[in-house]
Amino acid sequence: MSARDIIAAVVSLFVLTNFMVGWWIGYSLHNEGMLQLSNGGALSMATAVVGYWVGSSHSSQKKDETIAAQAATLQKGPTT
Repeated sequence: MSARDIIAAVVSLFVLTNFMVGWWIGYSLHNEGMLQLSNGGALSMATAVVGYWVGSSHSSQKKDETIAAQAATLQKGPTT
């Protein structure tokens, strides 16, 4: 797991946690507007997080890293 993967996971967790705290505050204060806003935000952020980790963004990032590693190996030339 690269540093970029760890940072992405931490940011994902941070964003989802913040929206869930907002949802909890709206629920505990019986504030319908805040509850609906936080619920919609949490659902959209959860969709984005799942889309990144399961979807093509993460796979594309891994592909780019693999290509960059291969290019670096080829630029060094043959080892004897």
